[in-house]
Amino acid sequence: MTGRAYRSLHQQLLAGAAAWLAAVGGVAAFPLAAAAAGSWTETAALPGAYVPSVAYNADGSMLYAGGIGVVFRSANEGESWTASPLPVGYQTSQVVGIAASLRNKNLVLASTQDIGLGGAAGDAVFASSDGGKTWKPGAGLSNQVSAGNSQYPYYPVWDPKTTDTAYAGTAGAGGDGAVFRTTNAGKSWAMVFEPHTTSDPFPLGPILAVPSNPVSLYLSAGRFDYSTSHEGFVAKSRNGGASSSFVNDLGNVGLPGYGQVLTVFGHDPKNPAIVYTLATGYNDGTLDNFQYLRLFWTPNGGTNWVERVSGLPKTAVGSALAVDPAGGAVLLPLCCAPHHELYRSVNEGKTWSHQGTIPASSSVLAARPGLSAKAPAILASAGHGGVMVSSDGGKSWANENAGLDQPVIADIVADPAKTTLFYVATRAGVQRTGNGGKSFVEIDQSGLSDLNIQALALDAAAAKHVLYAATNSGVFRCENPTAAKPVWTEITPAAAGGRFGTFAIAVDDAKAGRLYVSTNLHFAPREIYRSDDFGVHWATTAFHTVSGNDIPEAMIADPKTPGTLYAVGGVLGTIYKSTNAGKSFTQIFGAVGSKFFWGQKSALNPRTLYLLSTNANSGKPQILRSTNGGKTWDSSTDAAPGGGALLDIAADPGSSRLYALVALLTKVGNVQEYTLSLFASPNRGFSWTGVKPALPVLPLTVFTGLTTLPTLRATGDTLAVAAPLSAHLLRQSLAALR
Repeated sequence: MTGRAYRSLHQQLLAGAAAWLAAVGGVAAFPLAAAAAGSWTETAALPGAYVPSVAYNADGSMLYAGGIGVVFRSANEGESWTASPLPVGYQTSQVVGIAASLRNKNLVLASTQDIGLGGAAGDAVFASSDGGKTWKPGAGLSNQVSAGNSQYPYYPVWDPKTTDTAYAGTAGAGGDGAVFRTTNAGKSWAMVFEPHTTSDPFPLGPILAVPSNPVSLYLSAGRFDYSTSHEGFVAKSRNGGASSSFVNDLGNVGLPGYGQVLTVFGHDPKNPAIVYTLATGYNDGTLDNFQYLRLFWTPNGGTNWVERVSGLPKTAVGSALAVDPAGGAVLLPLCCAPHHELYRSVNEGKTWSHQGTIPASSSVLAARPGLSAKAPAILASAGHGGVMVSSDGGKSWANENAGLDQPVIADIVADPAKTTLFYVATRAGVQRTGNGGKSFVEIDQSGLSDLNIQALALDAAAAKHVLYAATNSGVFRCENPTAAKPVWTEITPAAAGGRFGTFAIAVDDAKAGRLYVSTNLHFAPREIYRSDDFGVHWATTAFHTVSGNDIPEAMIADPKTPGTLYAVGGVLGTIYKSTNAGKSFTQIFGAVGSKFFWGQKSALNPRTLYLLSTNANSGKPQILRSTNGGKTWDSSTDAAPGGGALLDIAADPGSSRLYALVALLTKVGNVQEYTLSLFASPNRGFSWTGVKPALPVLPLTVFTGLTTLPTLRATGDTLAVAAPLSAHLLRQSLAALR
């Protein structure tokens, strides 16, 4: 699904930066300061990956996983992986779908979604005839990026009865959706269906091919007024997609403006008339019923449909469905209720039982074919935790990520007492380095039930440091983060538990054990909670009382004054302040923002509170400053250093200098690239110069598809840069940059 009831400032920054990048032409020119000593070094690769797609080939001898600009292959159930890059020009394309032919184990299709900056490559469907070793794009598919529909990729599926025939559904192709077909194993494609009248189904992408006689295609579809009626349907075609008709009404499963509702299909391998469809989204037109799950079963090819959810959680979100190709058991991974659980049905979905817990968020699930009927299904699950494999039908799982070196880096925190010790949040867990990034180890995940880490915070005032991790489903505490087997405990405030939202953390450095947690929810109350005992007990602050229905986008505590907290609201665009640990708040300034940080006090820099903000008039990112506890704020300019897009700011903990991470459009040969550049300011952001040595060329590929911006952190005596889709951090000594 796309869209939100309220756009967070983080999304505004993403959209603003993307709009700026899309509008800029030519080569950005800017002056560089004299070279400073030192050089950038690349850390060791961080373990973990985000994998949006996974599939087995026809006989189960090869497991495929999609990455960014690459398809990974494993012949040993993920114990090791071999990378097969996509052709040049598709390095920013995320492999969102993999389809392996049921008739030829060497025929594979891979569909991509461009998550770069709308380049010429765009979305595509690639074909391989050698088991995924090499890939070629298929001709005849419209470029969704150039058409403005890059949020709608192609969903390919092979014809189960004809070796070289396959189909691809999309919600793009002009905005009305379409079905394409290939008869030469993906070398070329032709459109076979698009809506011509308001009574035609409007394809939304996901598609299923069932070996009935003739072959039946099932489509996720909407009506012509889907954007306003938000009703979802299942449509069916029995003539190769040339025409289709509605066969099931999924009901009111979306909100206006939210785009497609994901429909996942499955069918019984022994009976092609038995089909399953999973619809997930919003329950109705209000914000109160957020999570929504409907699973339907038909025994007669769509003539009749029965909802089968007995035993499933009433509020859950599901994005995957798999059927054991030998035994016919249906497997359904769910998230967020309470965490990533797997459910199983052995009676065609009539009743469901809890099968086990998946270690991390799962967006896709594949069952290995070619098994005997007595053997439990070997399952491969993928998502923010990389690839996980289960050999006992989902009761237990093993992480199989060796070689999948594309983590999504969300945050970095450093130990202030040891400059070489810092922690990195990825979408596959937390990593720790004790040697400045020369090597990383994965912090034990026991008790960390959600590995999609959004933010980290370190309580360095405690006698033994405590690490906190915020996720989309809760907050966790690690009391011994440097131990060989640290212990994680979930500490989500009960008042916010069980709800789906992005959590954030602020630690009060002036008082050990005090922390604040906020949650960005779709429904009220959006609140800030306070704990004075490391998250054991929680109290509700007065934020909601003062702000009404505002969303706390960012928070920061004053490290010198116990009980002083600042928060910025994303709906009303207001900065709030509390001087009594959240018992009361006052509105002190009108501004939107995504990140607070403190600057060092010096002769040139009174102790300054900074806010990475967005100018309400221009929509461009800017830096706001206050030297008097938020009474007054100023900004020197709305323009980012070098004329680029301002992404992140860091304050040097040992001086009054600021650093800015900026996206610039550069030209390398005949190719234009969006790259990261670093600027420094000695005077709180009033003037900037480029930092030498410059950052290595890092193509910027994060403005759509993923929601994590590049990260800049001053960690101890090191300046660290993390591009979310890079397997490495870049680090440089601050002493050499001053």
